[in-house]
Amino acid sequence: MSEFQGIYAILLDQYIEFKRSLGYKYKSPEYTFRLFDKFTIKNGETEIGITKELSDNWAEKRPNESDNTRYKRVMHLIKFASFLNDLGYNSYIPKLPKNYKSTFTPYIFSREEIEMILAASDQLIMGSCECQIRFYTFR
Repeated sequence: MSEFQGIYAILLDQYIEFKRSLGYKYKSPEYTFRLFDKFTIKNGETEIGITKELSDNWAEKRPNESDNTRYKRVMHLIKFASFLNDLGYNSYIPKLPKNYKSTFTPYIFSREEIEMILAASDQLIMGSCECQIRFYTFR
């Protein structure tokens, strides 16, 4: 039985099944589409076909939402709208928001730092035999 209940329930199931048949796991987008399903119910959608108004409302940035989350949410709608168009349902395809820029900067350990970490871990005294076995397993 479908988890979706809105006007797009059958089509969302078909779309997710289609993506999975191509080899995608499609877990995260499935969650996004559950939110989209609730969104369409809340907005009283009665006709199949993504309108510009529905698309714009769905694409609005939400409080406490990262740019990355919004970007992915809109990207999934674009792909679903294309799927609907391919099936003959006239659907507006929204523009993708500007690509987000991550503020994350990875730290790369130097060779000396890695050697210091490993030397310090070699000096650790483990309490049980099981811990020592696990320690050497990863070494």
